[in-house]
Amino acid sequence: MNFSTSCLQILHGLDLFTRTAVVTGANTGIGFETARSLALHGCHVVLACRDLSKAEAAVGKIRSERANVRCTAMKLDLASLASVREFSSMVVCYLFSNKKLQNPIIAAFFSFWMSFNFLIFLF
Repeated sequence: MNFSTSCLQILHGLDLFTRTAVVTGANTGIGFETARSLALHGCHVVLACRDLSKAEAAVGKIRSERANVRCTAMKLDLASLASVREFSSMVVCYLFSNKKLQNPIIAAFFSFWMSFNFLIFLF
């Protein structure tokens, strides 16, 4: 028997409108499918990619399926600690301006945590 499940099937029926996700490597492959599925279920998705133009193209593909998705393309090169620091500071500023992170201690922890963990996360 061959069993397989897609991201869309796993998220079926969920409303992720109150969630924000950062997906690394989201311009192709599994990262793109994850970002697409989260966005189509209402989640605000930050596509964090090494090549910003490819990330923006991926956002365009997702928006071609549904115009009202909430996606943001941001540059992140996981091989560069400087890039990780810059990305985490931009994300923290973005989340503060959108009232996702209200506590400065949580924001500081997020910046520290982002320096060591490069997986998909929801908050």
